[in-house]
Amino acid sequence: MGCTTKASTGSFIPEEPGNYTLCGNIVNSTVIEDNIGNNFICAEFEVLPPLAVSCDLRLNLKTDQTMDQALFYMQGQSLEFKPELSNRSFPFVIEYWIEDLFGEPVK
Repeated sequence: MGCTTKASTGSFIPEEPGNYTLCGNIVNSTVIEDNIGNNFICAEFEVLPPLAVSCDLRLNLKTDQTMDQALFYMQGQSLEFKPELSNRSFPFVIEYWIEDLFGEPVK
């Protein structure tokens, strides 16, 4: 709904599938033109039943580098890749990071 966990706005977990309207009051904005007069906003969304969402998903990472080049990242090296999801019929978030040989995140 456009909020992040950093905003400490709480959470909402609907118990049943259906159509919902979530409303809130904007108390702080980074938008330059935030003096809109009405800081109350609503968003409508649909919650699908879990069985309606396909579990047959694949994530492919496309890169112009060979597997050997992509596996061993050198400090300061640029590594470009493009994540591709096999089914884009519902919203998704891809979260990723790069770890060193000891499992510590480096990027």
